[in-house]
Amino acid sequence: MIETIATVVESRSGMVVVEAARKSSCDSCSDKQCGNGQVNRALETRYHKLSLPYDDQLQVGTQVVVAIPEQGLLTAAGLMFVLPMLSMLLLAFGAQWLFVERLGLHEITVIAWAAGGAWLGYKIARIWHQNLNQKEWLEPRIKRVIPEVVTTEIKSTF
Repeated sequence: MIETIATVVESRSGMVVVEAARKSSCDSCSDKQCGNGQVNRALETRYHKLSLPYDDQLQVGTQVVVAIPEQGLLTAAGLMFVLPMLSMLLLAFGAQWLFVERLGLHEITVIAWAAGGAWLGYKIARIWHQNLNQKEWLEPRIKRVIPEVVTTEIKSTF
């Protein structure tokens, strides 16, 4: 499970809306003079809002741990990156063999077929992802509620 801390911004029956700050790997880098890190720190923090099912009523401002299964994240990444790349390469190699080597056409046809292959792979990945979107293992969920810290003031009589 990949986890992040989010804050409840709205709570209604059976559903909780949480807001989590977008994190960058530059925030944890030890090189504070890096250009990417400086640009990242200069920009305002962006937040992601998620509506998640939750049976209990939570107060606005409560911190929760939101988790997404690693399998779901890896499947989505594989679909959106690997499938279009494989489709592009397959159509590019096929176009090279058929149009350039067999028919003697210009290589611009290979570029056009490769771009079409990438587009086709992207469309197939989107359709496949929409079918997977109903799967429970792909959805983020609230793993636990972070308890509030109670502070007390101790007065000294000395």
